[in-house]
Amino acid sequence: MPVPVQFLGAWQGGLMIDYHGKARSVGKSQMHHNLYPVDTVLIKSEPLRIISQGVDMKGRSLRWLVEILKANHGYYLLGELYVDADKVVNVSKIETYHPVLWGGDTVKLHYAKAEDLREYLKLTAIRGEVMMQFWLRPGDEAVELSFYGGAGKVATPGVLEGMF
Repeated sequence: MPVPVQFLGAWQGGLMIDYHGKARSVGKSQMHHNLYPVDTVLIKSEPLRIISQGVDMKGRSLRWLVEILKANHGYYLLGELYVDADKVVNVSKIETYHPVLWGGDTVKLHYAKAEDLREYLKLTAIRGEVMMQFWLRPGDEAVELSFYGGAGKVATPGVLEGMF
């Protein structure tokens, strides 16, 4: 039975797709791709509007980022953060696509979602920026980030001042 997916981009001679809510790579190389299709059919759908918003992560944790992403639309996170931590990378699967890669002092996000960051929420960036991409279908309401911290009042963190 066919599984509908959303195309995200290109990756290592294959495609990036949203497969059951997670970014995955599709292609014929078992070294570089998570999925190896037997048969595919491309069906044209309605155009999407993508709105990108950058967030300076200096001094911010990934937990903070996840908490502000109580958005009313699907999104993807892309960026590179430098953290004061050390972790050994599993080099056996380094070439295969992963939405979050952490090696030494660098965390790379590539079409990540909040659930992909579960293991990394305590990390705080020394420097770096995350681009939030919101994908809107025709007729979707405007993107609205939800910030909590007051009795019904919407508070904008200082790092985001001037973006709205």
